[in-house]
Amino acid sequence: MNQARTADGGHKPGQSAPALSLASLIERLEKATGPDRELDVLIGYAIDLMGDDKHLSFRTSFDTCGMEMMLRMAESYQNIWRTELPRYTASIEAAMTLVPHDWRIYAIQEEYIVPRGNWFAGLDHRTAHHKYGSMIGKSSTPAIAICIAALKAHSVREPSDSTKESALLLSKSPAEGGEM
Repeated sequence: MNQARTADGGHKPGQSAPALSLASLIERLEKATGPDRELDVLIGYAIDLMGDDKHLSFRTSFDTCGMEMMLRMAESYQNIWRTELPRYTASIEAAMTLVPHDWRIYAIQEEYIVPRGNWFAGLDHRTAHHKYGSMIGKSSTPAIAICIAALKAHSVREPSDSTKESALLLSKSPAEGGEM
């Protein structure tokens, strides 16, 4: 898919999100050093966040407006996405909303190794731990560690495991036959 970009690297209105697989999004989160609103936008796109009592699709808004405008709307006092798009990378509470209903967090802790400041989040499946194993997220912040582990859990789920009508994007990019 040809992605038109503006001079500043953003996406032009009407252009879809970058061909970013869930694995690529997780890699970007693993490299993040702190809260990042652009990553929040990409997570909102990945999960097709629904706003306005489930009447407004974040993915549709993004596809219509592009990254630059979605970032502006996420900070605008006069736009619904300011309140509807959680600060996943900044808030433990927001990050925890990404954990699939059939998974549980068994650990969120600062790692004991030096230098300190690295966080660990571990998730496991409530009933099929033997099938999926643990999903681990490591980052410089606890919120981002939870985001990583939660998105990893979503990447191994089968569509029948999802309670969301439109499950998270698959672990493949559009070029590989996946979504996003």
